[in-house]
Amino acid sequence: MRVALSRAIVMLALLLTAAAHAHDYRAGDVRIDHPYALPAAAGAAEGQAFIATLDNRGAQPDRLVRAATPLAQRVELRGADGAPLAAIDLPPQAPLKMRPGRGPVLVLVGPTQSLKVGATFPLTLHFERGGTAEVRVEVQQPTARAEESARR
Repeated sequence: MRVALSRAIVMLALLLTAAAHAHDYRAGDVRIDHPYALPAAAGAAEGQAFIATLDNRGAQPDRLVRAATPLAQRVELRGADGAPLAAIDLPPQAPLKMRPGRGPVLVLVGPTQSLKVGATFPLTLHFERGGTAEVRVEVQQPTARAEESARR
């Protein structure tokens, strides 16, 4: 009985740990924390995706050079002002937070379906040094706190 209970506790702990890291990915030295997108109606010309934190934990700089998803015709890297970016620089030990209205954004050009809250889709991120990472993006409604932060 005690062995069965111990095994059950260990399994529960493993499941909880896996769930806690479900939005945490890596590409080389870059940690990719919580990819998410904003809702967009069917027929929208563009959608927006973000990564809560891109953290280059290595000693060398890296860059996000491109992204792709089967959910859109293409993904463009853009600055907060909407200008195209050739890459998103990731200096070592300087986490980058992507937020609506602030910092860089991944623009989903020509989405092939609506982005409904709760939906998920794959996104492939290509880094100059760290290689490629396949992540799952969750479509989320921005919170009031996030919207207030973006206005500052």
